[in-house]
Amino acid sequence: MKKLIFIASILMLGCSPGGDPFPQTQPQPRPTQLQLTFSKTSLQFGMAAGENTLDVESNLPWSARLIQPEGSSWLTFTPGSGEIGKTTMRIAVAANNSGSSRMATISFTAGEQTRSFSVTQPPSRPDGNYIDGEVVQIQSATTPTGRGIELVIMGDGFTLADMAHGGRYETVMRETAEHFFSTYPYSAHRGRFNVWMVVAISNQAGISVQNNPSITVDNKFKSWWEGGESTLVDCDEATVKRYASLVAARTGKLIDELTVVLPINVGIDAGTTIMQSGGFSYALCPMGPMYKNVVVHESGGHGFAKLGDEYAYNDTTVPSNRRAYIQEAKASYGWYENLDFSFDPAQTTWRGFVGNPKYSMVSTFEGGASYTRGIWRPEANSVMIGGVLYFNAPSRWAAMRRMNQLEGTPYTFAQFLVDDVVPVVPPQTPLPGSTLTRAGSAIRHAPPIVVTPQGRIQW
Repeated sequence: MKKLIFIASILMLGCSPGGDPFPQTQPQPRPTQLQLTFSKTSLQFGMAAGENTLDVESNLPWSARLIQPEGSSWLTFTPGSGEIGKTTMRIAVAANNSGSSRMATISFTAGEQTRSFSVTQPPSRPDGNYIDGEVVQIQSATTPTGRGIELVIMGDGFTLADMAHGGRYETVMRETAEHFFSTYPYSAHRGRFNVWMVVAISNQAGISVQNNPSITVDNKFKSWWEGGESTLVDCDEATVKRYASLVAARTGKLIDELTVVLPINVGIDAGTTIMQSGGFSYALCPMGPMYKNVVVHESGGHGFAKLGDEYAYNDTTVPSNRRAYIQEAKASYGWYENLDFSFDPAQTTWRGFVGNPKYSMVSTFEGGASYTRGIWRPEANSVMIGGVLYFNAPSRWAAMRRMNQLEGTPYTFAQFLVDDVVPVVPPQTPLPGSTLTRAGSAIRHAPPIVVTPQGRIQW
């Protein structure tokens, strides 16, 4: 009996506070593993003053500071800290007139861990000129998404004499940006775009003429005009992509997300846009008497919104192969929102506008894609016909849809109907039912060149 009492006492002792003969060691909490990522690997500015954005995503609160104190005199950023999640930081630099390249490092600290991000800037030329291949941001997107749409402007046939800071090259590139944003809906949504100037220095001014071998110009992009009454212009695509890729590298975007406007330093009335099936486009825009309209038509219409021409100067029915191509592009890429092969508005791609009092001007008007019969456009007037600076309703929908696609923002047709503001059509436009001919002030440019994995197509 005494033996049982003794064993029970031992057991009770083991269960009393502080008396555990086999204490358990509590595991120490591990520090949170930092997951801090940047939307770009680094930033390289041009020599001019500029601003860019950096998306910082972290699973811990963070703060940032400049490691090199000398960087504080030419580089600023905001905000200097962020919470868990994604934060868009704006980084700005002053013009580099120091005569040498400079670099600053931004150090990000979260908990006890750090990450570094480098910013570099080349010097200005001793003669005060831009240098070939320099990338200058001339507008920063101001939308809250932090993911701007990239518009790239670079010229051909401009020589070193045009390259002074504030000189002719820069002036033309800035004017070209103003032309692009001159017409609704681009005018109302300008803040969604980053605009980049890429410097391209040609050995000779002007453009080569294909039908006249005696006129051969040593320009950067090897641009040429067919000559005569033709409005066809073209250039070396590989060189265009090489220079456009400088912006892709700066922004971290794919080249298919870029829209390029390429002013050509020659005063002829011509223009052609090259549209690639992946989305990349470049609009060749000679600086003729209707240059502003050419930029809006070629780049805003064809290049960005992927619209078809609405004018007609072939007095015949659209051929079956041309019809098949347009139908394929509509089905595969969502292009040519402003063209259809049905005369019944309720059967067209713009049927969603039909019956809406706000869009009483939308119906079917025969003629488009260079042909007078067998193809219809949605309104009587449009910049895709000619000289009027006006996008019709389905064209505005196409432009707005692509803006949101490039921003990664969901957007519905119903929301567009709420957002859209119907512009007043300028009075100098053709009257409904008027015959469209090649004569007059309207633009009658070569159809866009479409590049697919199977090759180049032009109709």
